[in-house]
Amino acid sequence: MGAGLGRRRSVVHSLARAAAQTAYWAWGGTFRFMCRDLLPLCDSIRVESETALENTRKRLRSLHQAETAERVVLATHPVPDSYAWNRSRTAKRNRIVCVAVDWRNPRKGGRVLAKALARVLPSSGWDAVVVGRHADEIVSGTEKAKHLVRPVPEADASVLESIYKEARIFVTASGAEEAPNVVQEALVSGCSVAFPPELVHLDPIVRAGAGTMSRHRTDRSLAEAIRREMDAWESGARDPDDIFRRVGRPSLASVLAPGLGPTAVARAAAVASGCQSC
Repeated sequence: MGAGLGRRRSVVHSLARAAAQTAYWAWGGTFRFMCRDLLPLCDSIRVESETALENTRKRLRSLHQAETAERVVLATHPVPDSYAWNRSRTAKRNRIVCVAVDWRNPRKGGRVLAKALARVLPSSGWDAVVVGRHADEIVSGTEKAKHLVRPVPEADASVLESIYKEARIFVTASGAEEAPNVVQEALVSGCSVAFPPELVHLDPIVRAGAGTMSRHRTDRSLAEAIRREMDAWESGARDPDDIFRRVGRPSLASVLAPGLGPTAVARAAAVASGCQSC
C-alpha cells in the first residue's frame, strides 16, 4: 500500500515537473522569437521602469541584439501638467498622502499601512489623507491616530491634485506594482515617497534624494521609512522644487508627448490610468 502510494506521488511529481519545464521552454521560445524576430522591426521599444529598461537591454544583448537593445527607452505614463508643483500657488503641509483605487485589494497592503500610520502620527505634528474606496477602513485601522487621518473615498482629478500638492510625503505599502501612476503623480506634485522593498524598481527615487525604501514590508519597518522622510523634510533635506525638477518633471505629459494638444494629452493620461492600476 505504502509503496504504491509512493510510486503514485513520484509519477505526480514527475508530471508536474515536466509541465513546469514545458511551460518554461514555451515561454523562453516565445521570448526569443520576440527578441530576434519581432523587436528588431520596431523603431523604439518603450518600458515603464529603469529596472525593466536594464533587464530588457541585458536580455537583448545576450541574444546578440545589441542594436535592438539601444532602441529600448524609458517611457512612463504621462501625468497631466496641471499636477505640476508650483511654489507660488500652493503651500506644503506636514501631511502624508496615500492613494489607491480600492483599499480592500490585498495587494495594496492596507493593514500594514494603517498600522504604520498609527505608529508615526501621534505627537508628530503630522496628519494624513487616505484616498480611495474603503478609505474609512484604513482610518479605523489607525486606532488612536484616527483623528489625524482623513478619508476621501472618492476624488476627482482636481481634488486629487490639491491633496498631492499640499502633502509632503506619499506612502505606499503595495506589494506589487510596475510603474504606479500614483507615485509619478506624487513626484510631479513635489512629494517624496516612502515604499516597501517589493517595489525595489523605484530605487532610483531614493538615489535621487526623493524617497526612502523600508527594509521590510511590515508596519514597523514602513513606519521607520516614514520617520526618515519626516526628519528629512523637517531638516530641510527635502525640497519640493528639487523633487519636481529632478524626478517629477520627466513624467509630465507635455514632456513625454510635446506634440500632443491638451485633449490628446488628457486622453493619453486617461488611457494610462486604465491600463495601469494605482
